[in-house]
Amino acid sequence: MTAKQYMNRARWLDDEINDKLLQRQTVYDSLTKITQNYDSDGSQSTVDPHKFDKLGDYWKLLDNLTDEYILALKEITETIAKLQDGRQRRVLTLYYTVKDKKTGRPLTWEQVAVILHYSWKQTRRIHAKALCEIDKLIGGD
Repeated sequence: MTAKQYMNRARWLDDEINDKLLQRQTVYDSLTKITQNYDSDGSQSTVDPHKFDKLGDYWKLLDNLTDEYILALKEITETIAKLQDGRQRRVLTLYYTVKDKKTGRPLTWEQVAVILHYSWKQTRRIHAKALCEIDKLIGGD
């Protein structure tokens, strides 16, 4: 695994969790549609009492992904803390572990650069050097 892949695990898991939340909402919406069902004789049919059991699968999947996300985030944070260069630690922390307060999405390179008062190019140079150091720490490819 490369340093970049190692560092991106939490971002990818976060995206996967968000996708599953959207899927769960879609399933929930389809299960809660108010429609009248009638049998062939004209009487109203009964609703399946177990139809919401299907949502349990999504909750279990989300629980597992959330646990995996938290463990990856902890491991990434511990690895970042081992770096000697404070600028590298800040760049990696902001990009890989911090979310935008308004959108709930991971920070972009432009946001990281603004927070650190660096140019976008300087931020990316620091990031590249930091990944080389992370590679040494994890023994990456």
